[in-house]
Amino acid sequence: MHLLQRIFGTLIVSAPDPESARAMVDRAESSLGAPDDCWFCAVMLAVPAANACARVGDLADAHRFLAVAERSVSHWGESSWQAAVTEAQATVALAEGDTERYRRLSREAAAAYSAVGHAADSARCLAAASAG
Repeated sequence: MHLLQRIFGTLIVSAPDPESARAMVDRAESSLGAPDDCWFCAVMLAVPAANACARVGDLADAHRFLAVAERSVSHWGESSWQAAVTEAQATVALAEGDTERYRRLSREAAAAYSAVGHAADSARCLAAASAG
């Protein structure tokens, strides 16, 4: 049961375009049921879902998934998931048109990724902060 969040999260991230990613979010929600619910693993689906929703302008669902991710990550120790939640917050901020918050959160995500040894993710966030 704990793999489904990760599987659907990966399917969302690997979708060929934002609309397909958003459709996969719907598929995940329709496929998962109460027995699949895990407060610890929820972040694995919620972060990609928040990003996918934000990228197509579905801000209500982006915020809903972001809240799930924030609750879930509070149970993790220092990890790349905390950085991923911050990066998702940045993506939502960009979708809302708040470029300054986007840049600030992207820099925070870069620092958090760096702290746990994810250099490539850190570099991606720093590049986003500079370009955003």
